[in-house]
Amino acid sequence: MFYALVNITFSLADLLTRGFEVFGTDFVRTGAFDRVLLRPRAVALQLAGHEVRLSRLGRFVQGFAVLILASHLVPIAWDVAAVATAAWAVAGGVALFAGILVLQATLAFWTVESLEVANVLTYGGVQAAQYPLNIYAAWFRRLLTFGVPLAAVAYYPVLAILKRPDPLGAPDWLLPFTPLAGFAFLALSFLAWRAGMARYASTGS
Repeated sequence: MFYALVNITFSLADLLTRGFEVFGTDFVRTGAFDRVLLRPRAVALQLAGHEVRLSRLGRFVQGFAVLILASHLVPIAWDVAAVATAAWAVAGGVALFAGILVLQATLAFWTVESLEVANVLTYGGVQAAQYPLNIYAAWFRRLLTFGVPLAAVAYYPVLAILKRPDPLGAPDWLLPFTPLAGFAFLALSFLAWRAGMARYASTGS
């Protein structure tokens, strides 16, 4: 379930945020971002729609297949609450991964490159979120919960879907609400993005 949910989430985020992923190399360094700023549409919307690659749906299909398999291996009551929690977790996870890529793009205002350090948070985050949170050291659990809240969009919602208590002690009533952290992370990322745009000066290309 952890594997399925995080891969479905990341595939959708990757599908919708290609422009932010290549922002430094394809827009800032080449001067193409100047043309984006002149168009009568929101900048974020233009970047989100840049080069939508349907090949990214391969990971989505794989994740959905694992979700079906997991549903047969573990008895899951897919009632309205469970389906809603899963959809809510996917939405929060898409927001979280989009926020990470927005931060990566924001760094390009200072570096004129899309730094690969964001891959630690995206691909590395996908790998980390595929396992239960309680297998990690305490400092890493805090990072995945309060720093980059991957646990909030993967671990806790899965516990809510499976109707199992958190072995780390989080209250049951809180579990379905944790994907809100993904939207909060995206909002903070766009605040950083606006600060980057405010200091943007054309490369002169």
